[in-house]
Amino acid sequence: MNLKFILALNGLSLIDYTVKTGTRRFYERHGFRIVDTCQITPHPMIRVTGDAYLMQWP
Repeated sequence: MNLKFILALNGLSLIDYTVKTGTRRFYERHGFRIVDTCQITPHPMIRVTGDAYLMQWP
């Protein structure tokens, strides 16, 4: 089954956080790649700390 054909997408982006190593491996197994990283700025409304990965497919 070809995900690109089913969804008719040119690409797909998402943000993953370094604290979730299992999700990053999952996305990489399914064709996503890291295109950029940044450090998360502490904020009372954001419960995640550390770095974030911008991931893109294909």
